[in-house]
Amino acid sequence: MRLLNGRLAADLLITDHAMPGMTGIELAREVRRQYPRLPILLATGFAELEGSEVVDVARLAKPYTQAQLATEIAHLLPNGRDGF
Repeated sequence: MRLLNGRLAADLLITDHAMPGMTGIELAREVRRQYPRLPILLATGFAELEGSEVVDVARLAKPYTQAQLATEIAHLLPNGRDGF
């Protein structure tokens, strides 16, 4: 959040669910509140996430391949900008 609030020009937020200080779901909720148009991809090894039904984010199950990551990014970014 500090980077986004510091005016980082982000096209996409990719976050893990398990993080120190807050979960990926908590981060996604806050990002949605402040930056509703920023696409979010949640990478997680957890099958079910408490509270996840409240936040509409793309999910990528761990373990994943580079091809799966690239596909998810391509779906989330407008005009096919996937950085690859």
